[in-house]
Amino acid sequence: MAEQEPEKTESQEAPKKKKQLLLFAIIGAVAVTLIAAGLVSYLFFFKKPSAETIEKEIAKDQTAKAGGSKGESRVGIMVDIEPFIVNLDDPNAKHFLKVAITLEVPDEKTKDEIGKLMPKIKNEIIMVLSSKTLADVIPVDGKIKLRDELMIRLANILGQGKLNNVYFSQFVVQ
Repeated sequence: MAEQEPEKTESQEAPKKKKQLLLFAIIGAVAVTLIAAGLVSYLFFFKKPSAETIEKEIAKDQTAKAGGSKGESRVGIMVDIEPFIVNLDDPNAKHFLKVAITLEVPDEKTKDEIGKLMPKIKNEIIMVLSSKTLADVIPVDGKIKLRDELMIRLANILGQGKLNNVYFSQFVVQ
């Protein structure tokens, strides 16, 4: 009888080992699933768009603003504004921003209006640029946001429909 008891113990240990192995397999599968879900959500929600994607979006927006299709391109009149050098709003360090801006307007009449409104336009540009920090202007999306903000502010001065686009012809941060 003493010999039969060890056999029962070995047969009882086999299901325990199978249960432990099954438990480790389930935990491993759950861990792999969580890691994969985390990676997918990171790539979907937090990854910045590529420069190519941003350029395509800008081109699509500009085409929509111009009211034309891809084959049809309307280039307005370009008005260069002299370069601006401003201090950035960074309390930890002194950084400078040098920007040359070109405005695209639809016609000669608007170009003449810009000449008359140039002090207001320059003031608005200086106020917007000097309110930015180094972190605001270094990334590409920061430059796009800055351009869009300038478009809105300058369109308020000139009037709606009188400003096609704002271009940075020079952008240097020091």
